[in-house]
Amino acid sequence: MCPLWAQLGERDSSVVASPDIEVAAWVQRTIMGSRFRVYAHDDLIGVELGGALKNIIAIGAGAADEFGYGDNAKAAFMTRGLAEIARLGVAAGANPSPSLAWLALGISYVPAPVDIAGITMWGRNWPKGAA
Repeated sequence: MCPLWAQLGERDSSVVASPDIEVAAWVQRTIMGSRFRVYAHDDLIGVELGGALKNIIAIGAGAADEFGYGDNAKAAFMTRGLAEIARLGVAAGANPSPSLAWLALGISYVPAPVDIAGITMWGRNWPKGAA
């Protein structure tokens, strides 16, 4: 049981969350492998929000590429997006730790794996009307 990137020979990581950290740690030990690193966390709200909202940042990053805005504008968009994910998470009851931001950073920024999943590619195709 490992994600697409690990099946393709790439190293990958993910976060598993449970209100009971011992349960999260058990799942971590059960599914982690040599190419798949799993982080256990007890902040269920933060992990759920970060896991979902990172995709919006990835789509926007792909659109920024297609619009030709450049790396600095894309980095600014991503930085602001990560900050907003953290603010929304805290407002929803998530732990205000930095883990909210780093959870979203990986899939939002690394283009190759995200393109395999279609998230950034969707953002690149959206301005063309082909999404």
